[in-house]
This record gives sequence, C-alpha cells and structure tokens, in this order.
Amino acid sequence: ATAAELRAEVTAAGTLGPALAVRGLTLDLDALVPFARWCPRGITSHRIFDTRFYLADLGTGAVDVAVDATENTRLFWISARDALARADRGELSVIFPTRRNLERLAQFASFAEARANAEAHPVRTIIPQVATRAGRPALTIPDDLGYPVTYE
Repeated sequence: ATAAELRAEVTAAGTLGPALAVRGLTLDLDALVPFARWCPRGITSHRIFDTRFYLADLGTGAVDVAVDATENTRLFWISARDALARADRGELSVIFPTRRNLERLAQFASFAEARANAEAHPVRTIIPQVATRAGRPALTIPDDLGYPVTYE
C-alpha cells in the first residue's frame, strides 16, 4: 500500500492500529528520538497546537510520501541549513517553532550529533512567552533546551 492509501484508511478509521495490523506492520518506536514539544498558548488566537517532534534516521530519505494538502502543500528533502537559507530569501515560510527547530538541527553535521544533542536535553514543553529584549517585545523560549537562538 502507498502512504496515501494508508493515510486514507487511518483517516476513515480514526486510528492507526487497524490499518497497520491488516498489513502485518508494526511501528519501531525505538527508532524515534524525542526532540522537542511545542505548545504555543495565548500568543495568537488562530495557531494553537501541542506538537511533539522526533528525530529518526531515514538514511537516504527515499520514502513513500505524498502531499496531503492539509498540513503540507509540497514535500521535498532539504537540510536544515538549506531550509533556513531559503526562508531567509523568502522562498519558504516558517513559523517561530519551525525556525527554532531548524536552527537547532542546523548545528549538526550528522544524525548521531543531533541525536546526542536531543538526548542531552530532555524534552520539556516549550511555551513561548513575550518578553522584552533590547527594549522591544520578543517571542522567547528558555535558554537551556539546546536551541542556539531563543528569541525573535
């Protein structure tokens, strides 16, 4: 089955388990490395979410993916550094949590380095706050979570 077919079954059933069981598939949860949890509250009225981010070594990245036209409108493989460069040129739009995660990932040359950093910084829920930096209001996050940039 393709990723699109599996997604359609999961959407219809409302749960992942049965769609995997029919195909004799299981999830390798040990392959997921907890990286971050973001839960912006009260910053905006239209973007409230509670999202967990994980690292996984996909090797070449050659996996079956498809645009779902809800959360994503195009898919492509790119390094964190290149994604930031595209965002800086206005070619990609990234929100505050995405930019911070990309900046954190861009520090590393390998999955092993990123994994070591994630394991050195146990996941705590990140709830951005508005604070004053250099005399101006800024979105901020705690400075002890492994992020090289902690405000914007």
